[in-house]
Order: sequence, then C-alpha cells, then structure tokens
Amino acid sequence: MGCPIQLTKMSSAAAAATSTTVPPHGVEEKTVQEELSLPIVLADRVIKSTQEAESSKQDCSDLAKQVDHLSQMLRSAVRLAISTPSLYDRPLRRIASDITKTLTVH
Repeated sequence: MGCPIQLTKMSSAAAAATSTTVPPHGVEEKTVQEELSLPIVLADRVIKSTQEAESSKQDCSDLAKQVDHLSQMLRSAVRLAISTPSLYDRPLRRIASDITKTLTVH
C-alpha cells in the first residue's frame, strides 16, 4: 500500500511555466535557479504532506526521506549553477521539468 498523501493541482500558469519549450524570440529565458525553484517547492510540499499523513506512516516516512534527498540534490544544483557561470544548463532544465511533472498531480 502506498502513502495516501493529497496534493493540490498546479494552476495552469504554473504548469505552463514548467514547459521545456524554447521561449519566443525577445522573451528572456528563466535562470536555472528559477527553473529549479518550483521542483524544490513541490518537494517541500510532498515532505510536509507525508509528515501530516495519518495512515501508512512507514511508507510516508520512506517517501519523505527520498524526496528530502532529492530536494538536497536540487539545492546543490542551484549552488553549482550560481557558482559556475559558464555551466551548460540544458540538462538541469530538463531534469527540473521532469521532476516538476513527477511531483505534480495531473
């Protein structure tokens, strides 16, 4: 049995912000820090929800540990992106998009 946490759906504007498409000419692309901020926030919400769960406490605890580790890695990626101005960031952007899709309820 899985952890029965309840997450709210993302707004359509937030969902559109997670798109991996190239922005139109003249529109500034988000920074890697901005791209990674949404998955970090979503990870924090999952952790909070697992801590508030009333049933399947062990499953939720295991999930919280894994998502916490993911959140720590995302925060490390932000620090790396800040400290390395010439970083090729396309893989980080793809990872951020995939994590956001995974952590949101559709």
